[in-house]
Parts: sequence; structure tokens; C-alpha cells
Amino acid sequence: MKCKIMVDPYSIIGLIVLIMATAYFVAAEFAFVRVRSSRIDQLAQEGNKKAVNVQKILNNLDGYLSACQLGITITSLGLGWLGEPTIQTIFSPLLTKLPLGDSLLHALSFIIAFSVVTFLHVVIGELSPKSIAIQKAEWVCLTLSSSIIAFYKIMYPFIWMLNGSANLVIKAMGMKSASEHSEEHSEEEIKLIVSSSNDINSDEKTMVEKIFEFDETITREVMVHRKDMNCIYLKDSIEVTLEYVGNNAYTRYPVVGEDKDDVKGYINIRDLYTNVSKGKGLEGIVRDIPKVYESTPIKKVLTRLQKEKSQIAVILDEYGGVSGLVTMEDIIEEIVGDIQDEYDNEIASIRKGKNRWIIEGDTHIDDVENATGYTFEDKKDLITIGGYVMSKLDSEEPKINAKYEIDGKQIEILNLDNNRILLLSIYL
Repeated sequence: MKCKIMVDPYSIIGLIVLIMATAYFVAAEFAFVRVRSSRIDQLAQEGNKKAVNVQKILNNLDGYLSACQLGITITSLGLGWLGEPTIQTIFSPLLTKLPLGDSLLHALSFIIAFSVVTFLHVVIGELSPKSIAIQKAEWVCLTLSSSIIAFYKIMYPFIWMLNGSANLVIKAMGMKSASEHSEEHSEEEIKLIVSSSNDINSDEKTMVEKIFEFDETITREVMVHRKDMNCIYLKDSIEVTLEYVGNNAYTRYPVVGEDKDDVKGYINIRDLYTNVSKGKGLEGIVRDIPKVYESTPIKKVLTRLQKEKSQIAVILDEYGGVSGLVTMEDIIEEIVGDIQDEYDNEIASIRKGKNRWIIEGDTHIDDVENATGYTFEDKKDLITIGGYVMSKLDSEEPKINAKYEIDGKQIEILNLDNNRILLLSIYL
């Protein structure tokens, strides 16, 4: 005797519709959370109307996620209400052939129906749309945005009531709602995103890293030391000044009185040559120069230079004495790297020889570590490799061609200016 299966086709259609509706809301939920708002903003600026709809959703993400959750709940309940009886109707006639009692057959058919509905719900209604939404978040958002907005408007009274109730519960627990919670990436998260991105080349990654380091860099780390300052003295004749400017390839020079602690301002050589052509000296062309402390973050110095329309600033130590100067170029180089013009010396401050590194004493110690792969211990607040070596000599006076064992490395001093190390070598 054949087993006749009686299934209502409308129930099957209803079952398929509910599963697809669940998949729809799940895909929408994950896509709206996953999509990059910056990309959506770009598309909206280009005139994409669907992107404008997505912007509306992202601006009220808490409400639209609630709409998606409501849709998932309704379709899931409907799936349980319609799906299990429908599947049970299909399998029950097949199970009647088994030598089991009615109660056991009913329980077995229920378990099978429940398992099939759960399988369809999880695989087709949950996991598959979730994976698609994560991989194609932008496309899913643009495709579903209009219909989700329509659903939100229709169900708004229920969403408002449910969302408000949920927020009361969350606030009672001392937490913030999703709309109040910050979605900004932390510095470490941005670094991780940049480092793992295949769309950003190594130079761009390095620049991003330098931007974060820029915020923590103080002026003392980038300034030109006072001993290296090229200054114009007010007491010098115009002939001496012109000869000095001609022998040095700079556009701006600090102007000082008796010594470098007495900075009067600075001049631009264009103003100097203009005055000379008119038979004048330095009168009226000395500009005010900003003064900042060496502990000032360079980002604040940059802001001040921009505000005061100056390219140069004098750096003061904690006692008010001049410790050096800094230019806008020095600051910008902390982000973009070394900037050289046609007058800059092309000789690198770090050079690798046959069996040693040859390094200028005023080279930043971090640059030495990056170039050589060496690690220098107890750097503290020291900035240059020359200063670091001097700190390790304690009270011993440095000597040219003398070799010292420092941090397990053999270091030779090649050139000195009094007690200032100008050139040294680190043996491999």
C-alpha cells in the first residue's frame, strides 16, 4: 500500500517566504554594522541616491538595527508556527510504516520536523546571509536600504516602544545605548587596520605611523642645536653679513646681538638683498621670531608657526636660555621623511662600511636603531647617538680614535668638537 503525502502548497510557499525574509533581515543587520561609513559618504557625495538612504540608516543605526531584530523575531516565530507542522505533515505518513506507538511516532515526527526547520533556519536564514553581508556589505546596504526604510516607517510605533523599553533596561544597568556608544576606532585599532591592509603601500603605512608618533614628539627631539645655528650678528658689517649668507645655503637666519642667547628676530635673505640694493642695511627687515620651549609638542609649534605666518622659531630651555631653533620643514619631515633641496648635503648621516657603521654624532638615536637593528639601553631623554655615547662614558673625557665598549658594541670616536661627538663608528 502506497503512502500518500498530503501537503498544502501554500504552507510550503509560506515556509520558503519566511526563511527568505529571515535571511533578508539578517543580511541587512550585519551589512549595516559592517559597512564603512566613509565609503558610503563618498558615494553619497558622488550623487548615489541609494547611498543617501544608507546614510539615513547609519545616522539612526540603533533604530534600524531594532527594526531588523524585530523582523528576525517575527519571521522566526512565524517559521516555528508554520514550519514544524508543515514538515511534520510531510514526514508523518512515512513514519507510520514503522512499528511504533502513536505517541512515539508523534514525538519522532516532531523531532525530525524541528531539526529540519532549525537546519533551514540556521543555514539559509542565518549563516549564509551573514557571510554574504560581511563580504559584500556595501552592495547589500545599497540594495536593501530602501525597503528597510519602508519597513522601519511601517513598524515605527512598535520599534519605538520596544527600543525605548530596551534602553530603559540598559540604562538601569549603568550602560549606554548603542546610539550613545562611541564607534570611533582607537589609535591601536587604526594602526592594526593600516598594517593589515593590502591597499596601502609601505610608504603610506610608514607615514601613518609617523603621524601617530608626531603627536608624542617634543621640539627638543627635532630642533637644530644652538651650536649648529647659523646666525647673523647685528654688530657685523653688511659686507661680512653678505659674505656669510653667500657661504651658507639658507633662506632665513636668526639675528642675534652679542651672543646666541640674545635673539632679536630673523631675516629673509630676499629682504636683505632688497635692502642692500637700496643702499640700506638690516634696518626694518628683522622680523619677530616665535619663541617656544623645548618641551613643547611639535604639533603645537606647527600650529603657532602657521598662525604667526613664520617658518622658524627659537627654542628655549627651562632656564630661558636659547637651546636651538626649529623650522617648519624640520617639523613636517617628522611625517613625510627627509626633505632635501638642491643645496642640501647628500651625504647620509648613517653609512655602512665594510665592517662598521659610520654615524654622525647628531643623528637621532631612534634613526640609528632603525638603520642598524641595534638596541641601545637606558636611552632616557637622550636624543642623539653622540649624546648617548657621552652619557655612557660617565666622567671619562672622550678622545679621537678612542674605542669604547658600550652595550656590548665597540664604538670608536672619529671626530670631536671640544667634548661634542661629531662622528663615530659602531663595529659590526
